[in-house]
Amino acid sequence: MLQTQRLYLRRWNKDDLDDLYEYAKNPKVGISAGWKPHQSREESALILSKFIQSDELWAIVEKCENKVIGCISLEQDSKRDNQRICSLGYGLSEAYWGKGLMTEAVKCLLQYGFEELDLDLISVRHYPFNQRSRRVIEKCGFRYEGTLRQSARLFDGEVYDDCCYSLTKEEYIRMKASQNEDKELMNQVLALHALQSRELAYAPYSNFLVGAALLCEDGSIYLGSNIENGAYTPSNCAERTAFFTAVQEGKREFSAIAVAGGKREEKTLSQFCAPCGVCLQVMLEFCDPQTFEIILVKNEFEYEVHLLKEMIPFGFQLNAHKNNR
Repeated sequence: MLQTQRLYLRRWNKDDLDDLYEYAKNPKVGISAGWKPHQSREESALILSKFIQSDELWAIVEKCENKVIGCISLEQDSKRDNQRICSLGYGLSEAYWGKGLMTEAVKCLLQYGFEELDLDLISVRHYPFNQRSRRVIEKCGFRYEGTLRQSARLFDGEVYDDCCYSLTKEEYIRMKASQNEDKELMNQVLALHALQSRELAYAPYSNFLVGAALLCEDGSIYLGSNIENGAYTPSNCAERTAFFTAVQEGKREFSAIAVAGGKREEKTLSQFCAPCGVCLQVMLEFCDPQTFEIILVKNEFEYEVHLLKEMIPFGFQLNAHKNNR
């Protein structure tokens, strides 16, 4: 069961029949979501039996009244052939419109989808006439993709456009970080960037792929991946790739770097990958060892944070270099 300040999101059960029929018989609710309003308790009972068997549907329960007031779902997106993408759907009793409850429920399910199910993307659609749904979608941070014209045939035979939106995991983490100004969330953003940068590594000899994401004091992020060479010594680590790119563009002040590394065949990293001594010495050239953070990453939710001084306690540093930044 999931919960928010005012709601529970739980699996359906047989005792929910009366509440389901109460809101589902309202034509304003069903038509807005594209399904036929229920004509009888018997029809609701048949549909409820399907809800109970599904692992993708939640009843929305108002806490104070302990009453089912709607439904929300995360199902495989029929328009995308990817098991790590789900489509969001929902419906809410008219008596509870305009209170921010659906926005609250959607944000809860986004957190569950990205942080528990580890989805890559969540999509959502609404019909052009359903402007209430559009406002919920926009409040929850979804990005408008476009309108798929004449793509949905409703129960009554009418054909409508689909207004399509989506939210990626990276966008979700960035959104939470900007809303909460939370350092942990920014670490997750860096971790995700490092994992993505790792996929761009050129490592035909070691088959050990490393990605790095370097955070500057001004909030900009520079990426790097390891680049190998047959002569060995011209090879460059991911951390130095990120640093040298940033320095070339005039950056001199840095806050943190995230590093993710592992064998090519590892889709999920099994261990943390620490910077080599040369990369640590490069960091020491530009960063305060007392404050600069090195984030060792397995995934965007599993990482360790170390100070530079812990990683290279006896590094070489000339005092004069600070004057030449």
